[in-house]
Amino acid sequence: MKKFLGIMLIVIFLISIAACSKDEPIVSEPITEMVEEEIVHEEVIEKEEIIPEIIPLLTLENEQVLAEFETSLDGTTLELDQLTLSIPADAYDSEVSFKIVTKDIVADELELIEPISSFYEIDNGNVFSEVPIGLQIPLDTNTDEFVMAFYFDEESESLEGIPSIKLNNGNLLVMTHHFSNIFVGMMNKEDLEKYKSGEGITTKFTPGIDDFSFINYGSYIAPDGHCNGQSIAAMWYFKNIRRFNLDDSSSALHGMLDNNDLFPTPEKWEDDSLLYRFASSVQKDASKTSHLFASKAYILTIAPDYEYGDNLLPDYHAKDHWDAFYASMILTHRPQLVYVYHEEEGKGISGHAIIAYKIEGNKLYVADPNYPGEIRYIEYDNGNFKPYSSGSNAQEIETSGEIDFNRIYFLGEFATIDEWKVENRWKEVINKDLGNEYFPYPMIISDSITSYRNRYDFNVEVNNPDIQSEMRFYVCDKNFNLFAPVLKYAGTVEPIPSKFLPVNDMKEKYIVPLDDEGYNWLGFYFVDEKKNWVDFQWIEIFVDTKLQLTADKYIINPGDTAHIEASMLTGIDFPKLHWIIDGDEEENMFTRSKSFDFTSDILGEHSIVATDSLSPLQATISITVTDDEIEKHDPIPEEDSHIADGTYSCSFWLSAYEAVPFENFESDAFYTADYKRQLATDNANNYNEMYAAKFGEITYDKEDFQIHVHDDGTCDVTFSTFLYVNSNSKGISNAPFNGGSIRWTAEEGGAKFDGSVILSLTDDGVKMKGTITKKSPENQFMINETKTYFFEGEKIH
Repeated sequence: MKKFLGIMLIVIFLISIAACSKDEPIVSEPITEMVEEEIVHEEVIEKEEIIPEIIPLLTLENEQVLAEFETSLDGTTLELDQLTLSIPADAYDSEVSFKIVTKDIVADELELIEPISSFYEIDNGNVFSEVPIGLQIPLDTNTDEFVMAFYFDEESESLEGIPSIKLNNGNLLVMTHHFSNIFVGMMNKEDLEKYKSGEGITTKFTPGIDDFSFINYGSYIAPDGHCNGQSIAAMWYFKNIRRFNLDDSSSALHGMLDNNDLFPTPEKWEDDSLLYRFASSVQKDASKTSHLFASKAYILTIAPDYEYGDNLLPDYHAKDHWDAFYASMILTHRPQLVYVYHEEEGKGISGHAIIAYKIEGNKLYVADPNYPGEIRYIEYDNGNFKPYSSGSNAQEIETSGEIDFNRIYFLGEFATIDEWKVENRWKEVINKDLGNEYFPYPMIISDSITSYRNRYDFNVEVNNPDIQSEMRFYVCDKNFNLFAPVLKYAGTVEPIPSKFLPVNDMKEKYIVPLDDEGYNWLGFYFVDEKKNWVDFQWIEIFVDTKLQLTADKYIINPGDTAHIEASMLTGIDFPKLHWIIDGDEEENMFTRSKSFDFTSDILGEHSIVATDSLSPLQATISITVTDDEIEKHDPIPEEDSHIADGTYSCSFWLSAYEAVPFENFESDAFYTADYKRQLATDNANNYNEMYAAKFGEITYDKEDFQIHVHDDGTCDVTFSTFLYVNSNSKGISNAPFNGGSIRWTAEEGGAKFDGSVILSLTDDGVKMKGTITKKSPENQFMINETKTYFFEGEKIH
């Protein structure tokens, strides 16, 4: 069995300790009082503000420069009386200058630990090494006591424990990728046992609040899982942001940026692409420059110049790591990184990174990226950790079940990655531009995000054509129901997930059907050929298939012309149309335009259909040709058109009951139109007083019948509450104003509507009258009929 030990890195800042205290007298302002018109001055009493003296955690003296040198690309070993520094070959890609300064710690205010070494300032310009660098510090104390190395941050006056191991030669070994201020501290067993027998230690880190909400399935750049990146990223966020905002629930990491804040999908993790790429990118940053833990064989392989050998490397001792968790949590009150290991004959080594956040009794509580939000722990018993059950990633657990990790290692906080890199990754999250350094970026290419054909046409490519063939994608709706995209020209349904088209076939397009009018969300889930997560993108497509026709005249005399315009209520672009007159397709099938001028000498009602053979777009309008004299009205001049803007008070009738307001009329739905007309007339003539007493005066609607005239010669009409309830048509947009003659056709819910409003300027304001005809959908029992509502009124504001 190979022997394991914990090796790591941690980011720390430069230190110099300074103490200051300042006494500054404060003189009170003179106080005056008026007594019997005399001014009496009180004594001016001088007071001193007492500022407490700031006592540094460490008091340093006797500064001495131990060494100044430049590294060699072939490796550098520096042996001094107080320490040995071993820099392997290829640690840096160029020469790096080092300066090592030592100071004596002559006093300290540290709790629980006692400094037992000099204070070392190791400055190399914060250059991060590509491979671990070994630092040995001699120990001149009883090695039975617990000892470990610490970083010290002068600015925050805080400590950070460094994973360390006592070598058999009496030195303390630290392996790191960069340096700062380091010293060795000792905690005696009695003090440690007092804490262990107490109420425990907590860091206020809480699973379900401070861990990520997604599961560790890994990704394209971390196919074996990103537990290390997920744990480090969560710890960085807690240390630098969350712990200063514990009372603000919005600062919690769990559930943050769900679906990148587009719309909530708390049950789905795949579309949390910003934070998922964040965790995976941190994993990639860590794996490029550091290794979580290693056996003796690993150390001797990557750093043969260290010449540790079996005689220097000790066996694994669980107690050292248990004590390290205790000491670090006591001194920092921050969560610590844990690495668990499993080795099995013939199956190799498995590892997993988790977060330790609390100790109670013999339980080390951990947040596991494979089980976000769950309360889990590792037990320590009789000098050993009990096996911890989990897996290298969630997919491995689902496929093969959990495994028992039998080695537990203390990793500190940021021993495996440059903390500055994590901060920069977080800035990329904030800017919503993350991960393209490592991840391929799929691009969805389409002509438009609006559609009049109930479908979305698109193709997909990536920013790296060399991996185009490796990519796959799923397409789903807002409820995560999958679609099967159709290849446009081949006409065949692609398997799910669909393959990316080759780069040279980008002219081909996929088609996804869209059934809902209005806004549709399409989700694109991108994976590689092994189904590893790559990206998730939502696209919102607006669908409008409601074509409307409006005419400047709905009744014309023989030989006159009615100009008909086609438009979409939402104003989206649409194709040129076929115009079919009275069902004669052959004569008109090659007419393609968005408007049509209709002229006829044939008396009667004519049906004009506008249609597009490749989409659901179709609308019908009726134009009547008559010999009768057509009522004229004085058009509203363009310069006075704005006067028509406003809200109108109107009364309403059905055409068959002109003598009685519609809302006051009661009759059987099966009466014939002629009988209804006669009944209404009789009611008006014979029972006027009775109806007036029973129903009162005509009800006027003054709520929201509005007309808005635009500068481009079009207008919007919003129907009143009464007319909307009885016609189910909300109104019309972008209809031609035509000097105050507003006419339109529309279709909604299967019903067809024709309407008109005529506005007239008078000395008293603006008068209006109009009609709207509703033809119910075909084959609807009892309501399969046509009704025309008349309304008239005047502008009230």
